[in-house]
Amino acid sequence: MFRTIRNYLPIISLSLVISTTSLLAAPVTLEGAKTRTIHVDAADDHSFYNEVLANGGKDTYTLSVGTNKETRVVIRSEKAISLKVQAPDGSFRSYAPEKYFSLDLKADGEYTLDLEAITVSLYTLEVTQ
Repeated sequence: MFRTIRNYLPIISLSLVISTTSLLAAPVTLEGAKTRTIHVDAADDHSFYNEVLANGGKDTYTLSVGTNKETRVVIRSEKAISLKVQAPDGSFRSYAPEKYFSLDLKADGEYTLDLEAITVSLYTLEVTQ
């Protein structure tokens, strides 16, 4: 009996690998994508966020820059993500999908950063004031 099971072991192993791979490759639909808003505390000198952005997901960060202050925002991601920045005066600036962004925010007021991904991506956002 052991000899019979041993003959089928490669086939069983292959079927387990195929079924596991197909489960992990299931895409997330755009309707199921989440949108999150995260407020960055202006009192902190240094903020660090490590998040996962899903397919079609969107994370929004709101941060305030004080008068006569400068805030540096650095974003690093595993895969390319797109970035849209809304300045305190209401103007928008869009950036093409990249893996690394470095922004110096100098005007006082509230900024909104929108991060979007086409594929699942792990990213880090670092804010230094």
